[in-house]
Amino acid sequence: MVDPKDVAATVFQTASEEATKSFNRQTQQMDTVAKLRLDFFDRIALLDGGTIALSVTLVGSLASKSPHAPLKCVTALVFSWVAFVLSMLLALTRNWIEHDRLSKGEYNNYILSVNLSFGAMINLATAVSGSSPEVEQAKKILENGSEVLRTQIAEHKSLLWWTKFAGFSSLFAILVGFILLLVFATKNISLL
Repeated sequence: MVDPKDVAATVFQTASEEATKSFNRQTQQMDTVAKLRLDFFDRIALLDGGTIALSVTLVGSLASKSPHAPLKCVTALVFSWVAFVLSMLLALTRNWIEHDRLSKGEYNNYILSVNLSFGAMINLATAVSGSSPEVEQAKKILENGSEVLRTQIAEHKSLLWWTKFAGFSSLFAILVGFILLLVFATKNISLL
């Protein structure tokens, strides 16, 4: 006959090991993907700054080639610079929020692992000693931990939404900036 205490102890041990493996695997994957995204948006910010610098050089070159003819579509040029600066700021903001989100995600994984291990420990205690005031108190603590986890997950989702919003907005702004800069360049180069 199988002793329920042995079964509960085995379940507890297995749950703890699996939670640790899962936590480590997920953390490693999240860190790799997050680093790639952080690097990508750092490059977007650099691209924005470099494009502004090159467009200033283009303006100087166009102005020197035809000193008496005014530049066309200057409004498009100014708005493209605004779009590039906005894209740069949004990319940097996105990375700032992403750091907070990653920290929150790590914390959530830790709380989940502790919650699962504590739940398995309560099941073990119940199997060993039956229901007792200590076990009931531990169950209440576990319920409070679950509520903390739900709150943390909601905060994580909010940070994720803001990260995505800032990232998409940055990419949209850089696209608008390139289109406006292209309009400025084609109008002025065609006049040469």
